[in-house]
Amino acid sequence: MIPNTPALLALPELNLALLTACRTPGVLPPGIDIDGFPPIGTRLIPGKSVLYVYTHAETLEVSTVRYKDGEQIAYVEAVSLNGSWSRATITLRLPRKPDIGDKYSSRHGQKGINSLLVPAEDMPWTVDSGIVPDLIFNPHGFPTRMTMGMMIEFLAGKSAALTGNRVDATPFQWSEENPPFNEYAEQLTNSGFNYWGTEMMMSGLTGKKLEAHIFIGVVYYQRLRHMVADKYQVQPSSP
Repeated sequence: MIPNTPALLALPELNLALLTACRTPGVLPPGIDIDGFPPIGTRLIPGKSVLYVYTHAETLEVSTVRYKDGEQIAYVEAVSLNGSWSRATITLRLPRKPDIGDKYSSRHGQKGINSLLVPAEDMPWTVDSGIVPDLIFNPHGFPTRMTMGMMIEFLAGKSAALTGNRVDATPFQWSEENPPFNEYAEQLTNSGFNYWGTEMMMSGLTGKKLEAHIFIGVVYYQRLRHMVADKYQVQPSSP
């Protein structure tokens, strides 16, 4: 899912009374409400779905505008109007699969680019529980960006998933005398896991145990609006 993309539409003056009277089947196209806009959650197919319907101020002629060809399948996220019914904003949601080159970030600003897509059967899994990670992160990003809060979130999320307890993420409640690491680490050991949050993993390619302890946990990652599908340029032929 990508961030909401607003499409700003300049509309002629809408005659709400006329659209309200268009309850007769066949007057309004399928998927359009009596106000001339698609309901929230409507699936828009390029070249087939109607995006909105409006009436001309002088002729009162009803016109339709279709969702353009070449666009992706989208869903209506929100519809907002100004007070005069002369301008509307339709916000669309475009679902996309992760692609190489897409940008992601954690809550702590630990951003990075998706550099490789690996099949699930080739991903490593934990020896004790058989969990396959969704994301493998290069640890060299921690010293440079100094996102120590993300490492604490790893432990807090893992302990919360094991115990079912909520975690208070209020800042400035911990100190050097009372660090948050000790509390979450004790919860991990009580659940039978390593104190430092590391686990042994098996390679999905060779089937052998990895010769390292992998720091693994639960952390929130979000996709940013910088996606390769919106940025790449192709030159069909060279001069």
